[in-house]
Amino acid sequence: MRSIHAGGVSTTIGCERSAAGAEVFEALPGPAMMRAMSAPGTEETWLACPDCDLLCRQEPIPAGSNAYCPRCGAVLYRNDPAAFDRVLALLLATASLLAVANFYPVMIFAYAGNSQSNTLIEGVFWLANGGLEGVALLVLLTSVVFPVLRTAGLLYVLLPLRAGVALPLARTTYRSLSWMEAWGMLDVYALAILVTVVKLGDLAEAHVTTGCFALVAAAVSMIATGVALDSREVWRRLEAAR
Repeated sequence: MRSIHAGGVSTTIGCERSAAGAEVFEALPGPAMMRAMSAPGTEETWLACPDCDLLCRQEPIPAGSNAYCPRCGAVLYRNDPAAFDRVLALLLATASLLAVANFYPVMIFAYAGNSQSNTLIEGVFWLANGGLEGVALLVLLTSVVFPVLRTAGLLYVLLPLRAGVALPLARTTYRSLSWMEAWGMLDVYALAILVTVVKLGDLAEAHVTTGCFALVAAAVSMIATGVALDSREVWRRLEAAR
């Protein structure tokens, strides 16, 4: 069975499970969060629940509705015509915010009449010069390199797909973004800056500036992008653009 929710009303439609079929399904390549296959000689498409691996048959659902796993309640897929454009808007906003966060100071520190402002990159060099090369490299990768590469990679894949075009290596690029997402810790770094400002309040004057606000906004925008992004729709468009 499969549950569908549309306009506040829940319905249930057919869904089958096969232990042998699930083993074959597990071996198929595809997106990390949603795997699908078509039964040989038929038009049926099967989806594995991303949480419990229950094998379900995909069926059309009304626009604006979701299909849920009947066993664990996880969302199997959505039919949201505006979702793709919403993801693109969030990605463009994230790219703009990351540019501001990386080139504008994130904090101003004043002590004994002296003040100093630092950008993200300057903070990395400060850690490296202080003998914390490993920490500096980790901060550079998780707070600058991976968020920028992930955003740029998604734009490289999704913007041309909006026009029905798949650029060279688009599929490889999109597949590689799944592991890169786990290493992008922009939200953790933004929280660390805010904690630092609070902790140093009794010792000196510390103020967050434009770069920090942009950093927090970029972290929120990246989280919203991950929530709105439908990997199943991206792979469908990539397949249609061949």
